[in-house]
Amino acid sequence: MDQNAIRTALYGGLTALMNDREYFYSSGVLGSQYSAWSESGKRAFNDLILALTPAIVESEYTEAKQKSQDMVLDALRNNYDEKT
Repeated sequence: MDQNAIRTALYGGLTALMNDREYFYSSGVLGSQYSAWSESGKRAFNDLILALTPAIVESEYTEAKQKSQDMVLDALRNNYDEKT
């Protein structure tokens, strides 16, 4: 899963939880905003984060690997160009 897909999943999951009164309450009254997570909402939020963590770790690893490969290839190209 790439970083954009992870962001979309996180945002979508979070807003879905926030739109469910079982998990989240918001007063919506202008001037006196109040919002709170229920206990089941806190657990669901935690579960969402835990479910996405492996994808985030994999995405970070893949990005770092790609950057390091690009750096090596750039160095090799520059070295080759200097010799020719």
